[in-house]
Amino acid sequence: MSDIRFEGWLHRSGTGGVYQDSAGNVGIASTQPKTRLDIQNGAFQVGPAGICTVTTVKSTNIVNSQPLTNRNFLINSSYQIAQRGTSSSTINNYVVDRWRTFGGPSGFTISRIDDATYATSGKALRMHRTNGNSQTNNHGFGQGIETLNSLRLAGQSVILSFKAKRGADFSGSGNTINCSINAGEGTDENPFGMTNTNSSSQSFTLLETDTSHTLTFDVPSDKTQVTVLFNYTPTGTAGTNDWFEIADCQLEMGTEATPFEYVSHGDELARCYRYCYVISDGAIGMGAQKASDQIIGHIQFPATMRATPTATTDSLVLRIDSGLHLESSSSGTFTLSEAGPRSTGYKMTGFSGGLANGSGFFVKENSGSITLSAEL
Repeated sequence: MSDIRFEGWLHRSGTGGVYQDSAGNVGIASTQPKTRLDIQNGAFQVGPAGICTVTTVKSTNIVNSQPLTNRNFLINSSYQIAQRGTSSSTINNYVVDRWRTFGGPSGFTISRIDDATYATSGKALRMHRTNGNSQTNNHGFGQGIETLNSLRLAGQSVILSFKAKRGADFSGSGNTINCSINAGEGTDENPFGMTNTNSSSQSFTLLETDTSHTLTFDVPSDKTQVTVLFNYTPTGTAGTNDWFEIADCQLEMGTEATPFEYVSHGDELARCYRYCYVISDGAIGMGAQKASDQIIGHIQFPATMRATPTATTDSLVLRIDSGLHLESSSSGTFTLSEAGPRSTGYKMTGFSGGLANGSGFFVKENSGSITLSAEL
């Protein structure tokens, strides 16, 4: 039978035990309780006022079952939003939303990879050097955080966590890539050319299977913009599988990495619309014929953009529905007018149409695309 003791009673069970002292304090696995309830000599305490103090928490038990939201300062880290497309071979240009290449000229393709081994997101961003290419300029990709969001990080400790792996022919010296957290003092500057930059950088050795890595940085209090980037300097001539890829990338405040925060597709798309809005196979809005060679109209953005956007078109053809007949613009120059961060007017000149001046119509993108960008 278990021991029972009064005036300092004790009930033993296994290696634990429950103890109560003469003041009424109860200890579990603690023979000298310091508060009303003391588990394991202070690991968990409840004081006289009912205040709970926990000195050791296994964060995975809490975070995995009920994630803390909006802790990742990076947008589209699961790469699920790709308004511009899922691959690019252009240096210093955006590819999947919010992620941009940088560096010197090199033959490469950066692309989104579907890979079920990344259990959280199922996707990675791969930088693949072109087979046979012999250019050895440093290059990579990263994401800049706008000033309004970066200001929260000034004077704070941050930690970057990510998964990475390499191809069998990866040509980075020692199979390493460089990872950096940069902080500058400008306002929404080029994220790879910020003013008065301080940084934390580290080289990481990659394997052919994905591994997890972390990088910490104490952001100086005078910094107003933060950038995360990955890069390497290739050597020799590229083989078939000269690539590296990054997945589940997360930048958060603190010194301990938490599990990757997966954002729903709709929420992630809304965040990306602040920086880029691509109209492809969709309605534009109402318009009118201003002159025989010019149409005008209005575009309402789905979200307030970071700044007044700039417009680029790719093989754009507009479909014009006057209610009486349909027409398509096979040529013309598309420009914005009276543009702002919430909406813009537009005009297309050099348009040869058969509608009368002043007639109204509904305008739709018939083929090609319009990209409205307010990126850094």
